[in-house]
Amino acid sequence: MSRELAQSVGPIAGVRAALERCGLLVAVVSNSRMERVQASVRRAGLEEIVRERVFSAQQVERPKPFPDVYLFAAKALGVDPARCLVIEDSIAGLSAARAAGMKTVAFVGASHIPGGYAQVLGDMGVTRIMKHMDELPAFVEAGVRGEFGDVMS
Repeated sequence: MSRELAQSVGPIAGVRAALERCGLLVAVVSNSRMERVQASVRRAGLEEIVRERVFSAQQVERPKPFPDVYLFAAKALGVDPARCLVIEDSIAGLSAARAAGMKTVAFVGASHIPGGYAQVLGDMGVTRIMKHMDELPAFVEAGVRGEFGDVMS
């Protein structure tokens, strides 16, 4: 089962290079089962970057769109939620991170994202939308400079 699972999940192009360029503490927070999240991290070759910082909705009472798993991760890492930048590909995840008081960037470049999704997000008021992982360092730099203000996304 684990082998089949590891082969069924594919990495996002450029994610490792983008995360290395950012130089920040990285965690993975997901509604998926822990086994699937860990398999995804391994398949993407991100074990050295993410390390043990993998969190699953299995660890909390309520999954996304509730903020529980994001708040759990921030607490476990000793990081103030207001200092977190969350890259999310789902509306439920964006809602959860925003409810946790975290800044968000919507990622629409994964293979499972339907065409037109960026427009849907924009119509919902999402202002930071990333199509390619190579855009991530610029978003991180803008956040560090304080350019996000109080706007969640």
